[in-house]
Amino acid sequence: MREQKDEQKKKRPSKARKNSIYNGVMILILVAIVFSAAMFVGNIRGWFTEGGSILVTGKSGLAHVERKGIAYSLQEGTILKEGDRLKTLDGASVHLEIPGQGEAVLHEDTTLMIQEEKENTLGLQVMNGEVFFHTNTKDNKSLSVFAKEEELSSATGVFSVSVRQGTSTVYVYGGEVIHCRIEEETLLQKGDMLTILKTEKEENLYEKRRLTEETLSDFILRQLQKDYEGKDLFLTKEEAERILGKRQETVSLVLEEQINQETLSKKEEGDKEPGKSPEEEVNETQAGGEKAPSESQEKNPSKEPQDEKKEPGIASGNIEAQPGKTKETEKEKKEEQPTEIVPPVAEPEKPQKPAAKVLKATISIRVDSILDNMKDLTPGKEQYVPQNGVLLKATTVEFTQGETVFDVLKRVAKAANMQLEYAYTPLYKSYYVEGIQHLYEFDVGSESGWMYQVNGWFPNYGSSAYKLKDGDVILWAYTCKGLGADIGGSVL
Repeated sequence: MREQKDEQKKKRPSKARKNSIYNGVMILILVAIVFSAAMFVGNIRGWFTEGGSILVTGKSGLAHVERKGIAYSLQEGTILKEGDRLKTLDGASVHLEIPGQGEAVLHEDTTLMIQEEKENTLGLQVMNGEVFFHTNTKDNKSLSVFAKEEELSSATGVFSVSVRQGTSTVYVYGGEVIHCRIEEETLLQKGDMLTILKTEKEENLYEKRRLTEETLSDFILRQLQKDYEGKDLFLTKEEAERILGKRQETVSLVLEEQINQETLSKKEEGDKEPGKSPEEEVNETQAGGEKAPSESQEKNPSKEPQDEKKEPGIASGNIEAQPGKTKETEKEKKEEQPTEIVPPVAEPEKPQKPAAKVLKATISIRVDSILDNMKDLTPGKEQYVPQNGVLLKATTVEFTQGETVFDVLKRVAKAANMQLEYAYTPLYKSYYVEGIQHLYEFDVGSESGWMYQVNGWFPNYGSSAYKLKDGDVILWAYTCKGLGADIGGSVL
């Protein structure tokens, strides 16, 4: 019997052995968790990417990458692979390194798709927004870039691609870029600009023209201030700095003029405001529910009327006399039972919500160019052209986050009782301004019409697609010659 018990004890696992097995199982579980987490992070970062790769080397603001239908916050060091879709949000930018081929910088509100190309290389498709490229390929392998469906190829070019609601534009600042089409190839060189416009017949129109400094956004000018291995560019670093400084100076002058106008208006209103007579002040005081003080009270403010004597901590008028009791009995009662004075309790201050930041922009509308082309103006329209060429002087307006140049124009036109006509274009999902204050497109020839400028730059897309930022300076100007050439801009 005793031998059987000893044998059962031998067969039964000891407590230490149980703990050892338990610890081993826990370690395996932890290893599995760590391995899964590493695989998950590696999949996001692209550690297991085969073939071509693109590395995120810089990021400011918020941006994310969508991979296999799941969106992740984009981080520096992420390796991108085929099928990835990048999206930069408002105020953000992302820098990409393309090994052996160059680099790319994404502007805010930009969507970029990574797609596989020939010979195990990756191509970049700009879906929306603006991207700056600097190519410096090895083994003469060109970088493939797509402006939506339009293919571009470059081995040594410094260029940018802008895609906005039906319009794509390629700007070449140095080197060469080839526009690849089935019918033919178009060579773009330093200073060239190619605009691709989709028509209602789903056909594309192409126009090649020369760059001007007014067609370059501030984002592009900042990129051109960098050093690109001594390449001969359309603008030097110093010229790009000068243009940016000039634009900032223009914005400052407009805002300064606006502030001076507001200050002068307030001063004039203050000078015109009549003084109030003593009788009016007495009437206003009585209307407010308070009794105007007598002359004796003004001389001796410590003396108060007997009927309005107040007790500390008790507001006047809050105590009502009880029915059936006279003032004398109340007074006796007070003398017999002294009233306990309760100090007023201050109510805790409610936390105030921080006031939302007021966003402001300045807008003006001018027709100076018409003054130089009055002979070509449609007869009868002379009455709508001011002698100084200004339909609306620089005016500061408030706007909300997400509003566009077009939204502000509509609001200002309504407030100023100014005629405005526009049309919605479904193809581009944007509004087109046809006429302001009875001055329409084609009123001064076949190349005339309205254009808008923001901070010295003429955007190459509709005003209803341009989201405003605080402090923006908007100018609506009428062009008569060269589709904007006479006012510093250009359109297709």
